[in-house]
Amino acid sequence: MTHVEQAERDAHGRWRRGSGNPAGRPRGTKNRRPRRRPGDRERVAEWTEHDWRVFYRRMFQDADGGPAQKHGAAWAECTGLWLLLNLPSQRPGLCAYCGKTLDVPLSSMNGAPIRIDGAWVHWTCLPWFSRARWDTAKMALQRLGIPEQAF
Repeated sequence: MTHVEQAERDAHGRWRRGSGNPAGRPRGTKNRRPRRRPGDRERVAEWTEHDWRVFYRRMFQDADGGPAQKHGAAWAECTGLWLLLNLPSQRPGLCAYCGKTLDVPLSSMNGAPIRIDGAWVHWTCLPWFSRARWDTAKMALQRLGIPEQAF
């Protein structure tokens, strides 16, 4: 070891605190893995509250119209994306809303199953299921800091 290295290392040969590693990478060099940009759509499943707010602001800026119309368009984009990422749970053969069997013998049009948001529901359960999904998305976006009505 040279005299300079001995001054920067302790008795056990470890670098002293705050001395830096002269053999390490030069100051100012970047990490090999770049920092994740907020609102990066490739990693949407890992988004934080900050990422959702960035996405909302970008959609707001890209929308046409007045402030209320821009908010509506941005909020609709956020809601649609949230609904795509958070599919409803369903047990096989059962309605995702009421939990009753889908294959009703001699079912009428009202009991016919229909697929929506990746789940099967009865035709009569469809409006209630849609409203429940909408309300869930609205509450989730409010928790993420995106209000339903801003203007």
